[in-house]
Amino acid sequence: MKAIKKLTGETAIYGMPSIVGRFLNWWLTPYWSYIFLNQAELGVIINIYAYVAFLFVILTYGMETSFFRFAAKEENKNSVFSTSLISLLFTSLSFLILVFVFKHDIASMLELSGKPEFITIMGVTVVLDVISTIPFAKLRLQHRPIRFAYIKFINIGINIGFNLIFLTLCPMLIKYNPTGFFFNII
Repeated sequence: MKAIKKLTGETAIYGMPSIVGRFLNWWLTPYWSYIFLNQAELGVIINIYAYVAFLFVILTYGMETSFFRFAAKEENKNSVFSTSLISLLFTSLSFLILVFVFKHDIASMLELSGKPEFITIMGVTVVLDVISTIPFAKLRLQHRPIRFAYIKFINIGINIGFNLIFLTLCPMLIKYNPTGFFFNII
């Protein structure tokens, strides 16, 4: 009975950041609708999110599940972790190199020919998410739900913060100082 209580508690803690993150990201949609008055621009962002989800599944290629299966054996934990992480690093960085090299072609193919930086941002985002899967899986394997949730909540805060900074604060600063530092960043 004690094991079931522990499992239930950990499952709730592991799931909470995912639920809160999805809810808060859902609230970004009205914000984006306000910022991007042109519906075509918002449609581009929604399409990119769909590609991100698809690419994440392809680039993780079941490695998280494999990690859990093989790391459960006590003697293999460290070698399974390093092998899994190196494998994901290699394929993700290869993918990122391809994105950087062919970003203009990919942008044209996705009807974003004027915005190759969207492809670059998408590639970097996917790679960072893919690489983080094994360390998060290791935290779950070590039964460290509080640290797992804490890091996930920090990630959610950074995501929302960057949305607010780059879509509201920076344009406002550029409006009042068009030749300043933020103009060069944006």
